[in-house]
Amino acid sequence: MAYMNYFSKWREVSMDNYTFTKEENELIEKCLVKGHKSWGDACLSKLKTRLKEYLIKNQDEICCYCYRNISGEFLMVLDIEHILPKSKYSEFMFNLNNLAISCKRCNMEIKRNRIDFIKDINEILSAPFDSNSYLFIHPTIDEYREHIKYVSAQVNEHKLVFYTIINDSEKGKFSFNFFKLNEFSIDSFNSAQGIEVNNLIKNELSEIISDGIKELSKKNDEN
Repeated sequence: MAYMNYFSKWREVSMDNYTFTKEENELIEKCLVKGHKSWGDACLSKLKTRLKEYLIKNQDEICCYCYRNISGEFLMVLDIEHILPKSKYSEFMFNLNNLAISCKRCNMEIKRNRIDFIKDINEILSAPFDSNSYLFIHPTIDEYREHIKYVSAQVNEHKLVFYTIINDSEKGKFSFNFFKLNEFSIDSFNSAQGIEVNNLIKNELSEIISDGIKELSKKNDEN
């Protein structure tokens, strides 16, 4: 049967420490036959909640695209992101290499169902999980830190947020522009009402970061 090709693509990759249960596998098979709209079926509610909780933890509670902190966010305001849109590539709807957690801004406002981050749409099905198939930083294939450095710190009402492209990375530049990451840096500095980030604040940030590292090391030693 034709839909069996979908199953092989879904099963060809498994994420470390995460597997679908027998019951979930049965649901997945039925949903793949029905198509991408089945993602909203009530029968998938528990599956998606469990998957979302795992992905959030696996990503260290950050958005896969902008890298902003999502710790403490309600599950309902975070999306399971289909990197290859499920509406166009439903065969990868449950493939764990195609799933990540993103914030509403990056997923619903910017990326949506766009596919202009694919290098060659005519070749993508032959290498769907090859880094070279993508123009942006792929959440599950690429290492974000190899392309972009994200810095975020706050001292009381003063905030520093900025992104730096690593080694003139083409993927870093594409992701920076695609997800309009400059908006975070601009908004953060504008919110300071023109207050100069002086040496005092810089020193405070340095001390806070240093103390934080020491505290984490202490906790790790205790464990």
